[in-house]
Amino acid sequence: MHDGHGTKLDIILPYDLITREEIDLLGEKAKLEIFSRCKSHLHNADLLIALLDGPRVDDGTAWEIGYFTPENHTNRKLSGSGLISGELGRVKAP
Repeated sequence: MHDGHGTKLDIILPYDLITREEIDLLGEKAKLEIFSRCKSHLHNADLLIALLDGPRVDDGTAWEIGYFTPENHTNRKLSGSGLISGELGRVKAP
């Protein structure tokens, strides 16, 4: 996908990182494999968008938000973050 300015965007959804068949094959080890793949993609990401659309944050989403810091990924130029919560369009940037 391109953003209209010539920049290529790769959108990765957690559910796209592993197939149902792989989960069934791995059994209990599937949790560690999902974690490993998620961590690897976050490490190489330039941007994280977390959808916080309920009264509580999913454990996995909370971990992803906490892990996605400049110290934990390849793009060291990241210097800020934004949070969209509640009604779309309300953005809080620390």
